[in-house]
Amino acid sequence: MERTVKPYGGKWLAQGDVRVPEGAWTRSVVLMEFASMAVAQNWYNSPEYQRILPLRVKNAISDLILVDGVSADFTVAGFARQVRAAIKVATGAKG
Repeated sequence: MERTVKPYGGKWLAQGDVRVPEGAWTRSVVLMEFASMAVAQNWYNSPEYQRILPLRVKNAISDLILVDGVSADFTVAGFARQVRAAIKVATGAKG
C-alpha cells in the first residue's frame, strides 16, 4: 500500500478505533491526506493501487471516500454564513 501512495505524496494522518460521542460509527478509521482531490483521484485510479484494490475489497469490510479539505482560513462561522446565504437564495427569502 505504501508504495502506491508515496508517488502521489499521500500520507497517513490517523489509524485506529474511533470514539463516537455523537452519531454512529461502528468501525475503525484510516485517514489519509493528499495535496488535492485530483491527486487523490490519480492515486486511486493508478495502476499500482488498482492492482492491489481486490486484496482490500475481498479481505476487509470498508468504505473509501474522497473529500475535499478545507482552506487554511476556514471557520465554522464562515461556513454557516455561506449556508444561510445559499438557503436565502434557494428559497427566495429576503433580508
